[in-house]
Amino acid sequence: MWRNKPERRERNLFVFQGSCVGPHFGIVRTTWYDNGKISGIQETRLRESPDWVINTAKFTAVVGTALREGADVSVYVDCDPAELGLEGT
Repeated sequence: MWRNKPERRERNLFVFQGSCVGPHFGIVRTTWYDNGKISGIQETRLRESPDWVINTAKFTAVVGTALREGADVSVYVDCDPAELGLEGT
């Protein structure tokens, strides 16, 4: 995982809803920056658990950490984004 000092830049969170293939309920793509330029892209597939609390915790950990570290995040989820605490704007 790329880690960097959070830059003073606006972080973006993009959310898309659709069907995921296989045992996954979501895919998180993280774009890391260094001095304003893309330094790396990481993709994390979130495997679905029968316990929705575990799914929400996985999602929150991955997305929250990336945003706090200064990355942009694109999320593709199989469920209604509101189920993960995401509200539309």
